[in-house]
Amino acid sequence: MSIVAVPITIAETSECDRGLEDGVRARGAGADLIEWRVDRLADDDRGPDTVETLIRESPLPSILTCRSADEGGAFSGTEAERVGLLDQMAARGAIPAYVDLEYARWIANSDLQDATAELRHLGAKIILSAHDFKGRPEKLDDIFASIDNTPGCDVTKVAWRAVGIEDLAICARKLRERKRETIALCMGGPGLASRVFAGCWGGLLTFAALSETTGSAPGQPTLEEMIEVYRVGKINADTRLQPVFRNGDTRAENAALQAAGENVVALALGPVEDEKAALEELRVIVEDR
Repeated sequence: MSIVAVPITIAETSECDRGLEDGVRARGAGADLIEWRVDRLADDDRGPDTVETLIRESPLPSILTCRSADEGGAFSGTEAERVGLLDQMAARGAIPAYVDLEYARWIANSDLQDATAELRHLGAKIILSAHDFKGRPEKLDDIFASIDNTPGCDVTKVAWRAVGIEDLAICARKLRERKRETIALCMGGPGLASRVFAGCWGGLLTFAALSETTGSAPGQPTLEEMIEVYRVGKINADTRLQPVFRNGDTRAENAALQAAGENVVALALGPVEDEKAALEELRVIVEDR
């Protein structure tokens, strides 16, 4: 079974109440975690007050993320501002369940390392992450190894844009070979299976958007799709994947499978040139699980 985190973006301090209301909606719809995306609050004088409120009043355990622009976020300020925000949370005792920072930025900044060390001491788990929105990194194994071997990190997170079914096999393998708690996800259409089957493959969690317009990454399904259509809460080691090589939703297919009592999830993985080869890649994933 996968833990499902819902990203909620707070772009301005005035959005705090709306964000908390969205958190209540996410909890009611079946989410397990909330990721507070506060990319635009680190350089706001009132930002720390808002972030503290989000953490303390969060309807669910939370991930605190202030994502830099170069890895898909909206934070474009100085690292001193991010450090200041984290230090404020530690000083105020507003400790989220997780704090997510980009590995590349964190490893190059001793102040960020000190800030996360204090939060970790106070009970937060530290996620160090890497994201590639263009495709599969050439040195993917090195990225995993670097984060895995980093002291002060509790969770390794790597996400990249899938270019084909092969990426699903790679993602599943990296989760099977994990050295610590790991989040490995493929973005884009072909990567849907990595999101739905994340927990089954050994991933710590997966992400789902509260609505079609609030996702934090390409290919992120909605919470309603994840819970109601793909029945992610019921996926187990015996659940089979039924690939559908086209774009679009698979509500009809999954409704029929559910009505028939089948432990099968149908996923649209996009068109492929060679369905036989794609099925072989998927067979390897299932048999090696």
